[in-house]
Amino acid sequence: MSRPIDRARTAVAAMAPSGLSLVAVSGGADSLALAVAASQLPGAFGAVVVDHGLQPGSAQAADRAAQQCRELGLDPVLVRRVRTRPDEASARTARYEAFERALESTGAQRILLGHTRDDQAEQVLLGLLRGSGIRSLAGMPAVRGAYARPLLDLAREDTEQICAGAGLEYWDDPSNTDTTYRRNLVRGEARNRPQGAGSPAAGRGVPRAASGRRGSGRQKRWPGANSGPVRSGRGRYGKVQISRARAVGRENQCLPPKPGDCFHRLALSNHR
Repeated sequence: MSRPIDRARTAVAAMAPSGLSLVAVSGGADSLALAVAASQLPGAFGAVVVDHGLQPGSAQAADRAAQQCRELGLDPVLVRRVRTRPDEASARTARYEAFERALESTGAQRILLGHTRDDQAEQVLLGLLRGSGIRSLAGMPAVRGAYARPLLDLAREDTEQICAGAGLEYWDDPSNTDTTYRRNLVRGEARNRPQGAGSPAAGRGVPRAASGRRGSGRQKRWPGANSGPVRSGRGRYGKVQISRARAVGRENQCLPPKPGDCFHRLALSNHR
């Protein structure tokens, strides 16, 4: 079995153009692992670190991440401070605006993003819970325009292993445990489930499904599911139907979401 760093290097090499690429680095394990992989390849790789200023110590974390990138040999390394409201959508908008400015100022051809297989699974589950239906199974694309995600086939534990092998300490953003953000609610519930949608098996299966669904939005049934068509109508539990729950790995748990778990809470939030 190949090592995570080998798989990461191969993926980065496949997605990096001949010109300059910038690694988007937050200081977390995923983006630092991506920076490590890029630093071990021939070619031109720099980094852009975006500080949203929403957490105590975020400025220091951004500066530290930038220094780690410089020590890895990435060049140029940019730090961009942005102002944003404390919600996920606003922060994402501000971040991508900073990325666009970094592309323009450096002449870089690509931004490399550190999303992993775990992020892909979370994205698919979030879409299903929002009631987005079969379109949710498309997930995040590996490449879209100037943006690429080389690590979608790696798990979060792989990126942590890469950082440990490089002797890098990574930052755990405290906002990642704040369950007022819907994504964190899904992530926390999934990690606490020994079986079902948040299990390691589902973590592997959901991203594979996402990859297989892209470009085939007309298909109405989940391959292999025994739950019938995936529906988007409202029911007792809002937009989250039992068939959807089965489609993401709960086929052996043929009950509606249990009160108190994240599926139930998010379904109710959709229903309000």
